Amino acid sequence: MSSDTQKSFLGQITEGNIKGISKLNCSRSKNMICLENKFLTRAGYRKYNSIPYSGHINLIYDFHRIVGGNLKIIGYGDKLYEGYPAWTERRPAGDANKTWRSAASDADGSNLIAGVSEKRLYTSADYGESWTERRPAGDADKYWTSAASDSDGSNLIAGIFNGRLYTSANYGVTWTERRPAGDVDKKWTSVASDSDGSNLIAGSNGRLYTSSDSGVSWTERQPAGDVNKYWNAASDSDGSHLIVAANGGRLYTSADYGESWTERQPAGDVDKKWTSAASDSDGSHLIACAFNGRLYTYE
Repeated sequence: MSSDTQKSFLGQITEGNIKGISKLNCSRSKNMICLENKFLTRAGYRKYNSIPYSGHINLIYDFHRIVGGNLKIIGYGDKLYEGYPAWTERRPAGDANKTWRSAASDADGSNLIAGVSEKRLYTSADYGESWTERRPAGDADKYWTSAASDSDGSNLIAGIFNGRLYTSANYGVTWTERRPAGDVDKKWTSVASDSDGSNLIAGSNGRLYTSSDSGVSWTERQPAGDVNKYWNAASDSDGSHLIVAANGGRLYTSADYGESWTERQPAGDVDKKWTSAASDSDGSHLIACAFNGRLYTYE
């Protein structure tokens, strides 16, 4: 939905309902976040309408899971505002253009990770307001081609083209090098994670690997047989249903954590340069796209 589109929810969300929502225990509710005196520093919202409200509420935002859609109900002082998020330029690497190659988000968008080609990796814990440079591979520029996050942003995985894989279990503060293919550099092309970071899948310019213990150990997978491919991969929320795309080959799906695979032929019995694939939370709805080709969905 366009950030310039206005849609009134105030006719459906009564003042009484808003009062009820505002009385939720914020520390226990995953559906909203309460902060004090920080609304004016948050960028990216357009104030459309306001209604008076008797009874103080601290700054409350991210009601969208309660009221539906991407609508944000924002409380400040004795007023409520409705609006849709707008786009905001972010500058993790300063006021300079960069070749951003990878980005990932947790389930609510608060924790983000982004990687630059031949530069650095960055994380944010405040929806992109501020960023921290991360150095999984030390104080050196790297070609960060892939990144993935679990549902709360604590467990991360990132891959380097002509380099190594790294995982973090503390929001990117510290990292551990992983070696699915042994002590060698690989052109890691894609990574994906389940909702808690335990089941991972990583694709390279050669083989495909899965892990069920947050990257400690890995198993090589061969959906296309004993051949090298450039792999792109996606996972559902528990890691059981996977979809992988071979650039210059076929699509394959697995319903058993990568143990077995089924070839899929959205474009017919022909090889395609499959560049990307994605899955919903249970693997029932899929999307895949081909370079210089078409887009395909499965449901």
